[in-house]
Amino acid sequence: MAASVVAWRRQLHAVLSPIRGNRSTFFNGSLLLSSCRQPVVAHHWPSSSSIFIRSTTHSSSDGQQSHQQPQPQVRLSKLLSQHSSNLAISRREAERLIQGGHVTVAGQVMTSPHFLVEPTRNTVKVHGKVVQLLSSSTSTSETNSSKIWIVHKLKGELVADFDPHGRPTMMERLIRSGVGQNKKQKLHIKPIGRLDMMTEGLMLVTTSGRYARDMELPVHQLHRTYRVRVHGPLTRYKIQAIQRGITITNDGTGGTRYSPMKVQLEQHRQRRSSTNSWITISCTEGKNRQIRNVLQHLGLTVTRLIRISFGDYQLQTIPPGMAVEVPLKDLNKQVHKGPLFGNRRNRNRIAKKTPKQEEPKASPVQWIRHYR
Repeated sequence: MAASVVAWRRQLHAVLSPIRGNRSTFFNGSLLLSSCRQPVVAHHWPSSSSIFIRSTTHSSSDGQQSHQQPQPQVRLSKLLSQHSSNLAISRREAERLIQGGHVTVAGQVMTSPHFLVEPTRNTVKVHGKVVQLLSSSTSTSETNSSKIWIVHKLKGELVADFDPHGRPTMMERLIRSGVGQNKKQKLHIKPIGRLDMMTEGLMLVTTSGRYARDMELPVHQLHRTYRVRVHGPLTRYKIQAIQRGITITNDGTGGTRYSPMKVQLEQHRQRRSSTNSWITISCTEGKNRQIRNVLQHLGLTVTRLIRISFGDYQLQTIPPGMAVEVPLKDLNKQVHKGPLFGNRRNRNRIAKKTPKQEEPKASPVQWIRHYR
C-alpha cells in the first residue's frame, strides 16, 4: 500500500513539475488548479485515494500547442425530442421510451432520461434503429424559425396525440394531413391550450414549446373570445353575474373562482319566441370547461360553443377541419391582451345602445399554407 502511494505521488509530481508559479488547492478531495499556463482537467474518481489528471493541450506538427474544445453534452430525452431528424416525439414520449429500456447509447441500455450524451461521439438507437441527428446549423435555424398553424377544430374530436378508447383526435388528423412535415424532417407539433371534446373553433398548434407555454400563462392576459348559443332565460342578473365573476363551491373541496368575463348579446340573431340566445364571451384565463361551468351554474345550457379568437389570432373564414400556417406573432407585440374592463364600474354595467368604441386593430394574419 505504501509503495502504491509513493508511485502515485511521483506521477502527480511529474505532471505538475512543468507548471511554475501556480497555486494548487485541494477542496473536498478534488484538485482545483488556478492561473495555470497549461489548462488541466482534474477527474475525481469514486475512490478517494486516486485522482487522474490529464492535460488538454496537444502539440501540432509545427510545434504550436492547440487546445481541444470540449464536446457539448445533451440530455438523452432532449436529444431524442429536439435534435433528431427521423423522430417526431415529445419529451414525455422520449422519457417513456428511455425508462422502458428501448433506447441504447453505444450499445448499452439507458433508463435515465437525464443521462448526458455527446451527440458526435455516441451512437443512439431507439428500438434498434439509429437516431439521425440534426447538424448544428440545421438545429439553430429550426429553433429561430418556429412555426404556427391556426386549426378549425371539429366538434367531437379530442385535442390529443392518441386516445386509448379509439375516439378521433385532432393531432392524429393533422399529422395524417401533413402538418409539420417537410422533405427534410418531421417536426413535432404541440397544441397551445385545450378545448373540450364538444367545443369547436380556433386551435393553435406550434413547433415551439416555449411559445406555447407563454401563450397559455394567465399572467399575460391574452383575450379568448367565444360565440356561445345558450338555452334558457338570459336575464339581466345573469349577465351581471358573469361580468362580476363567479365562485362555484364544490362539496368538501372548496370552490373555484372564475374571473370577470365580458358578455355581449347578439340581439340581431335572437328571435322573440326563441328560447335560444347567441352571446359573445371574452375571458383572459383558460380554466377547464370554464364557460360551460359558469353558464350551467346560472341555469343555462350550452348547446354550441365556438372559439373565434385567441390573442391576435382569429378564426375568420377558415373552413371547419382546415389548418392554415400563419406568421408567428410576438407575444409582446400582440394587441388583444390585458384587462377586459377599464374600471370596476364597467363590470356591473350592461352594454346599452351606445356607439362602439374603436379597439386597436391588430395586423391581419396572412395565410402561408393550408391543409385539409
